[in-house]
Amino acid sequence: MNTSKKRKITKEEVRENKKIKKQERKQKKIKKDDKQSSKNVKENDMRWNRRYSDYYLTEVMPKKEMYKLKDFILDWWLDSKPCDDAFWCFVGENPHAVFMFHNKKNLRLISTTHYRETEIEKNSNLGILMESLIEIIEEGRYTRSRLDWVYMYRDNTNSYVLYLMEKKLNNIIDRVINTPGYDWRDDDELNYTMEGLSENPKAVHIIKEKMHYLKEDCWWRLASNPNAVSLFESLKEIDIDTLRCLCENPNAIHIIEKHKEKLDSDCWENLSANPNAIKFMEDNIDKLDLCSICINPNAIHIIEKHKEKLNDVCWEYLSENPNAIPLLEQNIENVDWDSLAYNENGIELFMNHFEKFIKQFEKAIKGENIETLENVNPIYHNICFTSSLLHLTSNKKSIKLFEKYPILLNEYILKNPMIFEVNYEYLKNKLNYVDYEEEERICSYLKENNINITKEEELSIKNRINTDYITLREIDIVIRKYNEKDEYLPESRLIFEISIERLIKAVLHPKRVNYYLTNYNYDILSDEYVNDSSDDEM
Repeated sequence: MNTSKKRKITKEEVRENKKIKKQERKQKKIKKDDKQSSKNVKENDMRWNRRYSDYYLTEVMPKKEMYKLKDFILDWWLDSKPCDDAFWCFVGENPHAVFMFHNKKNLRLISTTHYRETEIEKNSNLGILMESLIEIIEEGRYTRSRLDWVYMYRDNTNSYVLYLMEKKLNNIIDRVINTPGYDWRDDDELNYTMEGLSENPKAVHIIKEKMHYLKEDCWWRLASNPNAVSLFESLKEIDIDTLRCLCENPNAIHIIEKHKEKLDSDCWENLSANPNAIKFMEDNIDKLDLCSICINPNAIHIIEKHKEKLNDVCWEYLSENPNAIPLLEQNIENVDWDSLAYNENGIELFMNHFEKFIKQFEKAIKGENIETLENVNPIYHNICFTSSLLHLTSNKKSIKLFEKYPILLNEYILKNPMIFEVNYEYLKNKLNYVDYEEEERICSYLKENNINITKEEELSIKNRINTDYITLREIDIVIRKYNEKDEYLPESRLIFEISIERLIKAVLHPKRVNYYLTNYNYDILSDEYVNDSSDDEM
């Protein structure tokens, strides 16, 4: 019989065992994280080897999307083969590339890029897709660990994204007020949220509901917000810092006039660039800042009177002014080409003097003697950071220049909304629209004009007539309307616009209008009843 007693475990041994188990758990977590990290790396390597961007652009986009890359952009991409990560990084910022991210796979690629963090938060066309992107990033399995909410608060004006911002703000406030003894003024997250929203012209309604969480910095930012002017109209006293910001606000001129005796040199500098302050400036011409005036699109007549006083900085600012092109043409020797590259109205002038622009690359391209454009080698890593070129890539009107000189293309062009064109082949397969030629034949047939057509063609026309077909003309009208407004046109919106137009035509058809007038004395055009002659006599 074993009479030995069980040894009692000491407190020191218990502590040591707990320490060992804790260390083991920590090691398991490290191994799990390393495994996930290596998996992510492997996935990225596989994606790099497959060059998914090439596959998407050549196989998926032409068949499944309403838009496609313009041919010369696609040719450049396939030939130059820049970093695959760069593609998803830059198109994420492109406001006209939203259609690409309805596929969550493509949305995930933004959060896995190692190239750099894309500023997709600024993309106001992303809308409801931003919620999906937030979910993907918050999963924590991808390279990108967070969204830059500061960009969203300040720059994103999409109504749905604003809803997400307000929701997040409410969560922050709930956290702050439910923390005992915690002062909201010390909460950095709440402060930078309110600061960002204060600058957003579409977020004023959110700010009005949270006025008691505004610090002094927020009031300065609000003062420059064109939609927040009403918050300052009732103030009898305005401090000088707020007044300086109000001088930048195009909608605050009536407030500035009430406090004009307080204006200092900084106020006049800001006021000089204000496009709605011209009358105010004309009455105080001696107090203006000449360089700031050069930015002002409505102040060209003032600049012309004082052009002999313009220095190099003034001409640099003036070169960005969209209304200054005639003045720049008359003083071509003073044009700042880097600044002109920003100017959407200055592209024609830029192209007319392109050789001067080309010479700027001589120093950037090492060892190259550039005499003509044909002699330039595509050394993208040397020329892509040249100031003029970077500015040009963001200029919507520069596409024609890059189409003429594709040798100058670099990755940053992917941010430019004009790299896309309507994919009519896709729309033809999707909507089975009637082109202009077929529409003309149908119209001639309905008018019983003598047209030489075969029985097969006549049968085809009859089949078209008996169906509710869409014409290419209807599509092009909607596309032109959005192009003129420089707005992105989603596929769903295209269908909606065509449907609305048809509905209006059906409701306001002359036969329908006449029917209601004849039978009910009701004018549907003006939505009122019309008295007939018998009623007037009575």
